[in-house]
Amino acid sequence: MSTMIRHSTSTVCFELDAASSAATPDIDICTDELTLDEVVRAVKKLKNDLTAGCDDIPPEFLKCALPHVAQAWHSLFQRA
Repeated sequence: MSTMIRHSTSTVCFELDAASSAATPDIDICTDELTLDEVVRAVKKLKNDLTAGCDDIPPEFLKCALPHVAQAWHSLFQRA
């Protein structure tokens, strides 16, 4: 299985292409699909009182809507 490092097609990066060709898969990285429980645990681990990201959604809001957020994210991750 070939692992390609993706970069903009408008620019050529020979170093990235060469590194990608020479890369070996890391067998310690789990590539199984995420379970809904894993998504719930990840949302619960978000730290409160942090500045919202570029989406302007504070972590506390995501935790308040946890069942809906986790289900939506889980569905998104299954499509990726």
